[in-house]
Amino acid sequence: MPLEDGRLLSLEGRTLEFLYDKVVGKIAALDIVDIDTGKIILNAGKKITKNDAEEICSKHIDIIRVRTNNKSISVNLIEI
Repeated sequence: MPLEDGRLLSLEGRTLEFLYDKVVGKIAALDIVDIDTGKIILNAGKKITKNDAEEICSKHIDIIRVRTNNKSISVNLIEI
C-alpha cells in the first residue's frame, strides 16, 4: 500500500513494527520454532532481540508466547 511520501507499507513491515513494540526485550516463554524446518529460532527463557524479531517475522510465525510481569501471554501475529 503506498503512503503519501511514496514509501510502501507492507504486512511484513507492520508485523515487524508490532514485534519491535510488543515483544523485543521480553522473554520467550516457550521455544520459538520455524514450523517449516523445525529449527529453534529462540530458546525459551531467552530475551527477544530485534534480530530475533526480524527472523520471527520472516518465518511468518502466527503466535508466540512471552513472559511479562511474571505471567505468560500469547502474542497473536496474524491479526495485526
